[in-house]
Amino acid sequence: MTLRRVLRALVSVVLAPRRHRQRRPDVAPQGQEHYIPTAFAVDSASMQTSADSIPVATTPKGGWGETWPAPVLAGCDEPLADEAPDLRGVWKVVEGPFVGHIERIEQAGRRVVITTTGVIHDMVADGTLERGVNDVDPTGGAVSVAARFNDSRLDLFPNNMRRAVVTRYLDGERWCGGTGRTEIDCVDSRHRPRVCSLNCLRRLMMSEHDPRRTDRVRYGTIDHEYGLKLATTEPGDDGPVWMINLMKYREVAEYGDGSAGISGRQADDRYMPVESLDAVGAKIVFLADVEDVLLGDGVMWDRVAVVKYPTRRSFIEMQSRPDFRRQHVHKDAGMQQTIVIGGVPLSIPTSTDAPAAVQWSEVPHPPTDDDGPVVVVHVLQFNDVDNAASAPSEMQVYQSAAAQVALRHGLRVSGWFSAEGTIVGDGRPWHQIRFHTFPSRRAFLDVVQDPDRLAHQKEFREAAISDTYTMILRASIDDLASSVDQP
Repeated sequence: MTLRRVLRALVSVVLAPRRHRQRRPDVAPQGQEHYIPTAFAVDSASMQTSADSIPVATTPKGGWGETWPAPVLAGCDEPLADEAPDLRGVWKVVEGPFVGHIERIEQAGRRVVITTTGVIHDMVADGTLERGVNDVDPTGGAVSVAARFNDSRLDLFPNNMRRAVVTRYLDGERWCGGTGRTEIDCVDSRHRPRVCSLNCLRRLMMSEHDPRRTDRVRYGTIDHEYGLKLATTEPGDDGPVWMINLMKYREVAEYGDGSAGISGRQADDRYMPVESLDAVGAKIVFLADVEDVLLGDGVMWDRVAVVKYPTRRSFIEMQSRPDFRRQHVHKDAGMQQTIVIGGVPLSIPTSTDAPAAVQWSEVPHPPTDDDGPVVVVHVLQFNDVDNAASAPSEMQVYQSAAAQVALRHGLRVSGWFSAEGTIVGDGRPWHQIRFHTFPSRRAFLDVVQDPDRLAHQKEFREAAISDTYTMILRASIDDLASSVDQP
């Protein structure tokens, strides 16, 4: 290989971002499709779309201009190769000579697509030029690069050089470019490597830069950091998640075409994405109308629902389904406000001195035709954030005292959940959601009015809690307790 070809390769792979930025600054893409990748299948046997089935993308003549092209691997669910680092996302250089340079990286199987500075470089990391990048650089010059995964790195070999000129690897929440350890190695005139530069890139979140505020929907604010966690949790660490929905409807549905005539609740009934849920293995395990909001900030919620998803990724997968997107127009029309919290079950504390649970037929206020069972839900934010995953000490004292009263009135714990994130909300963090079932509304109100419980509430519960909703619900679907017991 001649020195001229070596230098040409280095300019194409390493220096192109600098030359490109002399023409215009890098602008991050807009739209969630660039930031939340398709969820991978659990294994290759269960995937729907392989990386090889998607045509190779190339840079359009003259580059792709000002508008970022659509993701190439959208819908591809082939799991990454074992030795591949997961570099998916939109990244911005925060250290090094190319500060401000932005790249979008897509991956599936051994395939990698890097979109940046007007070019699309689509490659298969198998070490061959034939399936590597055979395209142009941002200046229009031809570029040929082989790619290979090696020890959780993506190594790039311009013109199939023996030594990787550029490598990419994860460093916590950033990825860095370099070979050896943390450097980008250049080749001098005697073909000896020397350190020339280091670039470290930080993953961008859509809400940081999108002037159209696509982190918002009409009924709430999307937490894209939590969305990214849902989408990128490794299969070995993934598992069921319960999405707890608080819903407030518009009085009259507001469709974009101006059509009306139905209520917000009716529009939400039309939205109910049962087919989409079935397709990803999810199930509605709880649905209830709100009878009373006893504590909160004044929002009069209308309905509470809980959907159990088999994995976090399946929640993201459902969002990208065409049938779900078609139905979503009804949710947008009918929903005035919503909070959607991702929860995982908590162990219910036990006490040796707590009274034994009693049959509902034996409690002071058993269920009747006029006053049947109610579910009381508590959405909790604690002052003591460090112990919020279990319960702050003040809350433990209170709940122990409250259980002494509530169990005598027929309390059944349907489920306690630790909130791992709020995918849609108003920006407030929540820590726990607790569902308690009582034989009747009157039974619950007797617990509320108990003098000992009231004393403990004032001294301990109010000290533990910084924000809360407490609501009385009448359930039409209640499989919550059994959904927690099932694997």
